Amino acid sequence: MNLKKIDKKLYLYLGISFVVMLILIVIMLVIKFIIGNKVSFEAAEDKIRNAAITYVEARSELLPIKGESTRIEFNDLVTAEVIKPFDKLLQDSEAVCTAYVIIENNNENYLYTPYLDCGDKYQTTKLNDIIKTSGIVTAGEGLYEIEGNLVFRGEKLNNYVRFADKDWRIVRINNDGTIRLIEIMREDPYVWDDRYNSEIQSTNGINDYKVSRMKDVLDKLYNSEKEFSKEDKTYLTKQNVCIGKRNENDTNLSNGIECSETLDDQYLSLIQINEYALASIDKNCTTVMKKECSNYNYLATFERGYWTITGIADRSDRIYKINKNVSTNVAASANTIRLVVNLSSNTLYESGNGSKENPYIIKMA
Repeated sequence: MNLKKIDKKLYLYLGISFVVMLILIVIMLVIKFIIGNKVSFEAAEDKIRNAAITYVEARSELLPIKGESTRIEFNDLVTAEVIKPFDKLLQDSEAVCTAYVIIENNNENYLYTPYLDCGDKYQTTKLNDIIKTSGIVTAGEGLYEIEGNLVFRGEKLNNYVRFADKDWRIVRINNDGTIRLIEIMREDPYVWDDRYNSEIQSTNGINDYKVSRMKDVLDKLYNSEKEFSKEDKTYLTKQNVCIGKRNENDTNLSNGIECSETLDDQYLSLIQINEYALASIDKNCTTVMKKECSNYNYLATFERGYWTITGIADRSDRIYKINKNVSTNVAASANTIRLVVNLSSNTLYESGNGSKENPYIIKMA
């Protein structure tokens, strides 16, 4: 074996490798020089959001009042020199784009949502639009149009969401685009109400949600940083909680009975009893007390019984409870709860297909 020849070949290979590496480095430097600090479409959304925050910090009069929203145009951000124009911002120099930011005031928690539209190349995606891609059905399991809302009905549904470090299921997309969720699991039991009821002369409680212990519980949970961070709260929109009472034999399962009385501008709620019945696709579910309502119904699959927000019309001390089937309990008894929230219509989609194994993930700042 000629060691000198081997050494020469080794040196040759090393020399070639070194030259190739130098060429690659030069190419990378040239690309970086040409592109500069230009970014992808997804990264541009973050920059647009941050630019809007900077822009409004110096113009606080632009912030919307509670429960309202305002729109900031991309061109205004460019004029204020808080962001570069698209030709200097985007890696794709041929993209023709428009953009704006919606600022939403959810109980003095401000949600900044950037919208970027670059035609066929890229568009910001909202969660409610992704949910709708499953299509609206008129039979079987899926998303139904009911009273202007898109309601999930059935048992085996891809309606799972991860939010605020908790697992939820989508109840419906409301007619204003907000997304109604119900929490899947909560361990602690709570008394619905334990006040003295003069009508029945007992401390069984009173099923008036407006002045109930349960309302106090939900208010406390909303204000707990352990439950919802400040960022989480930017997504929680106010809701008019339907607190009308229902008779056990009422056959009208629409919102008409429960929503005959409302408590406005709330941020947490519990499920209405008619929402449980509407989730079933069994044709024999004609009143909330029918055992058939637990068939083909995802709201009947949760572990442990849980309170609803609905009282019984002819018994002022009793509340509807769901434990696969529906029963009624005195308000002073203790049961677990499942929080119900409405997410902003401006909630953006990050990933997931809504299945239990791959829930929808929200794109947060």
